[in-house]
This record gives sequence, C-alpha cells and structure tokens, in this order.
Amino acid sequence: MANDMQANILRHALVLFAKDGFEGVSMRNIAAAADTKLPLIYHYFPDKQALYDAAVHEAFSYMTERMLHAAHSRASGKARLRAFLQKLVELQASSTPEVRLVDRELLEARPETMMKLGPDLFQRPHDALVEIIRNLSPAAPAQEIAEHLIAVTYGAVKLRTVRAQLKGLKRLREVAGIADSVTAFAFAAIDAMGGTDDGAQQAATSAEPLPVS
Repeated sequence: MANDMQANILRHALVLFAKDGFEGVSMRNIAAAADTKLPLIYHYFPDKQALYDAAVHEAFSYMTERMLHAAHSRASGKARLRAFLQKLVELQASSTPEVRLVDRELLEARPETMMKLGPDLFQRPHDALVEIIRNLSPAAPAQEIAEHLIAVTYGAVKLRTVRAQLKGLKRLREVAGIADSVTAFAFAAIDAMGGTDDGAQQAATSAEPLPVS
C-alpha cells in the first residue's frame, strides 16, 4: 500500500464489507471505523466501488497466497497434495474477514468481479493444484480432478453446521477430520482415474517375474 493511512482505510473497509456487504456499508461508516475524514478516503479511492474492488482483491489475495505457499512447500508427491488440501480446508473453515468476504462474493458471483479476479487470483491456485496432480499421475485428468477437489472441499467445510445434525459423521465436523477425508478422496480419485507414479512403482515392484521360456 502507498502508506499506512491507505492500508488502514482498506483494512476497515474489508471488515465492514465482509460483515454487511456492499450495499450495507457507506463511505461514512468506513470513515468512522477507520477514524479518519471522509475526504481523505476519496483521496485514495475515488468511490465506494473502487474501495470495494480493492477490498475484494485483498481478500482473494489473502487466500491465494496461502494456497500457493502450501503448493510450493518442500514436500513432494502425496505429501505435497496433502499440504495443499490441508491449507485449503483451514482457509475455508477460517472466520477471518478475508474469508468471509470471499464467501460473500462467491455467493453473489457478480460477473464484473469474477472477470477482474479470475486470471490473477483464481487461475494461479488452480494451476498449482493441477501441477501437483499431474506430477502424481500424468495420465489422470488433472484439471477435472482439481475442480472436483475444490468443490468438495468447499462443500465439506461450509456444510459443517448441517452435518452436526446427522449421526455418524462426527469426524467430518472438525477441520482435521475434513482435511483427512478430502485428502483420502483425492488419492482415491487420482488412483481410479489415472493411477499414481507411487502406485505404478509399487505394482511393478510387487509383480511376479514372467517365466522364462
């Protein structure tokens, strides 16, 4: 950010937008929360839409950078996929303003916002997950599996309150349980749809030698 004041305004705006949405927040609300004068906000942001766009970009960047950090960990193979999915579950389960604003924006799915964010913030973590899957199984439909994993993770986390009313699913009410379950689902999907290099090597190692004629 250009300076601390601009960052302070953006931070308070993000918190308010996450709580009350675009329509529920005025520039005066933001000025009061940031303890600053209204003209100063307009000095940095020409209108509420510009400030909202900046807040949404900040929120998505928060999630994107954390997912990419997990994707680029020193782990390899299945451990790398596990680290990525663990972080994705943790982020989805978080109650930070950034995650709440992302959730609100995804539910509203405004085309203008999606178009602005797509190439930069959606594509990068998706590509990272696809690359992890391809390293595990070059034959698997990596993009298709990645999309399913993201959707499964989102649904598994967001439906925890509903799942609390169901018997026999206690493990899936906790973040750790969801992460383990989604990871097991990922490995099963990759093995079923393409196999993993680990699986291929294991099969080759355990195969009986062909008889010599």
